[in-house]
Amino acid sequence: MKALDLGAQGALIPHCRTADDARRLQQSAWYPPRGVRGFGPGRGSKWGLVPTAEYFDTIDDSILLLALVEDPEGIDAIDEIAQVGLDVLWVGTSDLACALGVPGQPGHPRVMEAAARVLSACQKYNVACGFPARDIESAQWAREQGYRAIGYGCAEQYIMQTSRRFLEAVCPK
Repeated sequence: MKALDLGAQGALIPHCRTADDARRLQQSAWYPPRGVRGFGPGRGSKWGLVPTAEYFDTIDDSILLLALVEDPEGIDAIDEIAQVGLDVLWVGTSDLACALGVPGQPGHPRVMEAAARVLSACQKYNVACGFPARDIESAQWAREQGYRAIGYGCAEQYIMQTSRRFLEAVCPK
């Protein structure tokens, strides 16, 4: 968890398939007695400006722990994973689509059924559930369904879209 020592505010685990995977994330991110993270805070403690006692009193609870649920095994174990107590369980629809035999179809009914199972478990155990929206309509839909963390695109996607619009405007075919 060197990134946390450098001041990162969270950690995530991709392809979380079991509750043990989720617990390993917690253990790696938290200091003893809750976890096994080694003490070497550096930037995380503002290079010693935050007193050590104060740092230890607040740091474990200030780290966002997120797991990507993107495999059938994770869907099957979702109730156990949700009970571990991570902050967010994120539905990885693209990898899930591949794993379910429908690559490139993140909105396929099988993927959406699996996503609904994750959301249901998250609601049952009061864990925020994340969903990757592909447009404004799917973001609104996700919010209405009860997803509490909604992602929308990435910087590279925005750059490509803007560049494409620019080229189409300046250099029409």
